[in-house]
Amino acid sequence: MPSSHRGAGVLYEGQFLWSIGNRACCADRGLFFPVWQTGLMDSGYEELEFIANRLGSPASAARLQGVLAGTLCSGATGLPAALPGLLGLEAPLAPEDRRELRDGADLVALSLRDPEFGFGPLLPEDGETLPQRAAALAQWCDAFIEGFSAGMAEGQGAELSAETEEILGDLGAIAGGLDADSLDDEDEDDERDFWQIAEFVRIAVISIFAERAPPPSGALH
Repeated sequence: MPSSHRGAGVLYEGQFLWSIGNRACCADRGLFFPVWQTGLMDSGYEELEFIANRLGSPASAARLQGVLAGTLCSGATGLPAALPGLLGLEAPLAPEDRRELRDGADLVALSLRDPEFGFGPLLPEDGETLPQRAAALAQWCDAFIEGFSAGMAEGQGAELSAETEEILGDLGAIAGGLDADSLDDEDEDDERDFWQIAEFVRIAVISIFAERAPPPSGALH
């Protein structure tokens, strides 16, 4: 589990959120909402896969989403110079490729701004094994950290708050320390732990975006 003393809790728009079973709760508003659906058809999978294919990128739709989400959460207002390399593309990007990436960023930003908290990292369907899903979550966190670092490296984002630093540390720990192979498909505790970690990632990313993201008109343009 993430090392934060808040467990799976983070701040979102000044409100304290945490995971309870398969729900997330906002303490001060009495708000409960279900865990997002993780099927690959959710959160813009088809659109992001189409963009990756149009770009000729070897990156999966999940990696593209993770990198763009991280870049947006950094507060960057332009496409970082390192972004093409993170997606297996050659720089400099052609104008049409820059437009494709901006379209992808707009799609991810729209899901992050969803008032129903519908954003979620693209993960394999539940029919995949638990180790496969856990490995995919770790890879998604790694893509997010890389995108965030790319945006910050160019000095586009504001100084990190202590809250964001702690959350980023937790996401980095998941990216580098989640032992997917040790998980057992038949173990209900392992399944529950996976969903708790996945829900932490989802709420953590929404929280960072709410704190640091530029206005809609300024997202990676």
